[in-house]
Amino acid sequence: MSNIQEMAYKMSLKFEADQMTPWVRDHHNDSHGQVISSNSRYFTASRQIPDSARCPFDKRVDPAGVLAKLQTDTIVHCHDNDVAYLQLKDTRLVRKDPAGFRQGDIVEMGFAIVAYRTSKAGEGLKYTCKLALRTLTFLDATLTKASNFIIFALQGINRRKQEAFIARINSKQAQSSVSRTTVNSMSKRVRVYDDDESDDASFGKEAFRTNAR
Repeated sequence: MSNIQEMAYKMSLKFEADQMTPWVRDHHNDSHGQVISSNSRYFTASRQIPDSARCPFDKRVDPAGVLAKLQTDTIVHCHDNDVAYLQLKDTRLVRKDPAGFRQGDIVEMGFAIVAYRTSKAGEGLKYTCKLALRTLTFLDATLTKASNFIIFALQGINRRKQEAFIARINSKQAQSSVSRTTVNSMSKRVRVYDDDESDDASFGKEAFRTNAR
């Protein structure tokens, strides 16, 4: 971290006072140590871009050619926009699909300290110091796999708890349904007694009132 700050400071000395916004590290919780971030733009916008500076998109980055179609004469993908996604295999570095990176993977990040112009024409020259991503190398996924194992285990526990909870709810609903069926059948019998002119009618009516209390 101190080396980055030193290099960014030396770069700022090449500009006039207050002409460049200095680089600052990310403002995150320091409970896990200091944090820095780096990214790269897909395109460079300029009216004068030589053909030698242009380069095609990697098929792994733009498999459907969507980004390539967005290019114009003044907005193009250059070598400064290209990021190499790599994987360490034994002692060799090979290309890796960027979609294969997962949160928690151990990677090595390569970047350049760059001054981007932020001012518009007629406003004077203003720059900002950024870390431009150049390479991202996959090293190890042990922590990712361990984390996923714990997550899947917790999901399994939660799923069993949910299934047990649903089973209890279904059981209560079934018991409630049985109770309603019993009451309905009783009231049907009472109505039958009411329609009967025999002496049992008064007994049936009294039985219904007793159970309804």
